[in-house]
Amino acid sequence: MVARSQSIKSKQNSATNTDEEIWRKTSDDYYSPSIHVTRDGQIGINVGGQVIIAPIEAWHEAGRIIFRKMRS
Repeated sequence: MVARSQSIKSKQNSATNTDEEIWRKTSDDYYSPSIHVTRDGQIGINVGGQVIIAPIEAWHEAGRIIFRKMRS
């Protein structure tokens, strides 16, 4: 009976995934890198199971910094 009550409890605490995936490197491979948009409009990038979520402006700034360092 303990297992059943734990199962019910975990369902009550589970969240609904509202992210919209917009790209996956290898379709149907849920371990491959992917990009998604969150409900509040932020961009999430998943590589190797680690996800970084940031607003588009932060991604643009990160890219700008990387490209500037590559040029120097």
